[in-house]
Amino acid sequence: MPDINREKDMEPTIVHDEKKKRFVCVVDGLESSVDYETDGAAAPVIDIYRTFVHPDLRGKGLAEALLKRLSDHALQNGWRVKPTCSYAQLYYRRSRRYASLIADGASLTEGGSCRLPQGPGHGDECPVTQGVRPKSNTNEHTAHTQKPEAS
Repeated sequence: MPDINREKDMEPTIVHDEKKKRFVCVVDGLESSVDYETDGAAAPVIDIYRTFVHPDLRGKGLAEALLKRLSDHALQNGWRVKPTCSYAQLYYRRSRRYASLIADGASLTEGGSCRLPQGPGHGDECPVTQGVRPKSNTNEHTAHTQKPEAS
């Protein structure tokens, strides 16, 4: 994936990695991402379960840019979203533009938590804290997010 040097007022380049089910931005060699899972349907409901911005890049609007890119892609492709990451829940609560994306039954107020991917190809190490993965979905990974701007 190319390294993107982002100037102060430039939009970051965000790449959709369909195989890994994530939207990724690399700035100065540091990766930030929004990770999701699908329900496998032709027009899927996607579970946005993790928003991560590298600590050195926080406060620059990257988490919001990643979710905006994912949301625009969802609109273009008939996807619905179920945000379970606490940052994504806050983003969609504040973003009227994407209200139509919220899947039936999805909560924007329940205590969401960012979690690590499960299943084959995912180790026990948290790539953020370099520590052992929590045993359950806790709010431990919520600290890896930033607050979105109201839109």
